[in-house]
Amino acid sequence: MNVAMIKAIASAELRSTRRLARYWPFTILSVVFVCVTTGQTTFMHAMGSGLSASLGSMGPRYLVASSGFMAVILFLVSLIFLVFDIRHRDVRDRMVEVLDTRPITNIELVLGRCLALVFMTWLPMVIIFIGLQVAGFVTVKLGLIGGMIEPYSLVSFFLMAMASLALWCALIAFLTLIVRNRLIVTLVAAVILIGQLWAMFMSPAFLAPAVAPLLSLPGLASDLMPALLPDGAGERVVWSCLIAAGLISLA
Repeated sequence: MNVAMIKAIASAELRSTRRLARYWPFTILSVVFVCVTTGQTTFMHAMGSGLSASLGSMGPRYLVASSGFMAVILFLVSLIFLVFDIRHRDVRDRMVEVLDTRPITNIELVLGRCLALVFMTWLPMVIIFIGLQVAGFVTVKLGLIGGMIEPYSLVSFFLMAMASLALWCALIAFLTLIVRNRLIVTLVAAVILIGQLWAMFMSPAFLAPAVAPLLSLPGLASDLMPALLPDGAGERVVWSCLIAAGLISLA
């Protein structure tokens, strides 16, 4: 594989994605939703943590377990509508013949585009939670409602979210290039994502990472035993990346 070629394809896809009309509404709505739900849980924790243990676990320091989970689901959904026409856009823009005659291998084209799309959905999550971390620091200094996120859980969330997005993007790209029907791809992807949610909530906690790898994210952070990658998390990140690489090769 030509790394320079992959980089050029990824750069072109980044520019195209930024110009897509549907990218910004999905991203802005996801960012607003995560910020609103985070503010709501922070307020509930401040008002009722002394009365309820459940509300006490919703503190800003441990919000990655809840707000991070919602952010990943929202961006997994948005990724469906960014990848499902990865080939159709070339046909619509009458660029398919040009691309097919360029010295680009299939794997370079698919890999470059997937890297760009994963980055464009992962970056907003990084911005959201770094912004929440900065806001928490300011509120602590000013004595307001709020607090900082446990830093190890934040880094762990970024790594595991990227692995989930990479696996999901590769899976949708594989479906898109095999089925070549956007409606069917969207329906199949929706069924898979709903099935992952159902499997995660219906299975025992210790089996959840195995049956729902797309939604395998850090749980509640620990101040007693902080860890950059909790037990098994590094393994899940590696396996997600390897499966994503296999799906891209097949695509």
